[in-house]
Amino acid sequence: MMFWRERERETKEHIGGPPCGQVRVLVVGDSGVGKTSLVHLILNGSSIARPPQTIGCTVGVKHTTYGNSGSSSASIKGDAERDFFIELWDISGHDRYKDCRSLFYSQINGVIFVYDLSQRRTKTSLQKWAVEIATAGTFSAPLASGGPGGLPVPYIVIGNKADSATKEGTRGSSGNLVDMARQWVEKQGLLPSSEEIPLTESFPGGGGLIAAAKGARYDKEAVMKFFRMLIRRRYFSDDLPGNHWSTPVPKPLQQSSEISNDDDHLYKS
Repeated sequence: MMFWRERERETKEHIGGPPCGQVRVLVVGDSGVGKTSLVHLILNGSSIARPPQTIGCTVGVKHTTYGNSGSSSASIKGDAERDFFIELWDISGHDRYKDCRSLFYSQINGVIFVYDLSQRRTKTSLQKWAVEIATAGTFSAPLASGGPGGLPVPYIVIGNKADSATKEGTRGSSGNLVDMARQWVEKQGLLPSSEEIPLTESFPGGGGLIAAAKGARYDKEAVMKFFRMLIRRRYFSDDLPGNHWSTPVPKPLQQSSEISNDDDHLYKS
């Protein structure tokens, strides 16, 4: 956070423009799904052997740039490339922090839902997380219509521990009470194998992205595309007047990465 403030001061002094931008992204899911390992991977590009237990919430910051030189067909109102900081708020999924989690649900721009591919119940509970955030949170640059649980900001769903799921041979057949119950019901002939037990309600967004944080594998391009979309919604969207950069920049910086018009549909991934 101190680095962000120092960078903001330097931006004002050197180019006379507005401060660096920031977007706040919650990373939520049940305890043990690998949120901390995933956040470490996104921030550092490497795995972590023994991730510490999250106490309440930890915040990591990722620096990126966004904008263009004005010569690209993807030009957004002629703005030069600017510095942005993605705040990843890793929220503890342990029940002991349930009553105080709402303290971290402020000025949210987006949400990353994480579940364990080898434990189906952790995906079922994502609906609970969506409702909790939508009910207790405040949001920056909200969507016109809400997502799961009324969540009014873009989101992505990441299924973590792909390596563990592969080793087990099935997604959640071992040690999962929901799957064990399903197997028992099927053996009794009470439920066709093609049907779902009612309590395994699927979370909107289907399978989403797949990651193996300990193996340092995730879809970096898709995650960065999500971050760029959040930046654009908060600072460049025509639907949100007053959020544009208002001060001209004397000279453009380097050309930005390609900006896709499909970014706004990521929250439906």
